[in-house]
Amino acid sequence: MLAILLFFSAVAFAQQPENKDTLVKVKSLDSLTFYTQLNQNVIRQLPSEHGTYIFSGKKTEVINLAHTAADIANKTGRQVFAKIPGVFVYDMDGSGNQINIAARGL
Repeated sequence: MLAILLFFSAVAFAQQPENKDTLVKVKSLDSLTFYTQLNQNVIRQLPSEHGTYIFSGKKTEVINLAHTAADIANKTGRQVFAKIPGVFVYDMDGSGNQINIAARGL
């Protein structure tokens, strides 16, 4: 009986009273305005000619890896080539170390 009485008395005083003085330290700040420009062109075309190379008439694309959401640290080529139409990437061993890339002709 004494153990039950001690248990309920400990539960009754377990919570601390609310501290109301935290609202006194609130400080309002001025509003901020952010201006930004989102450029999601991860894939772009090569120029028609570059130096002595001629790329016109060919299907050439450049993938900017810095702007992709792919997990490049884990070597998953499927994520890198996912945005290129006509490219099929599949893993040979499941870990992404050995991949095969197939492209359909246009």
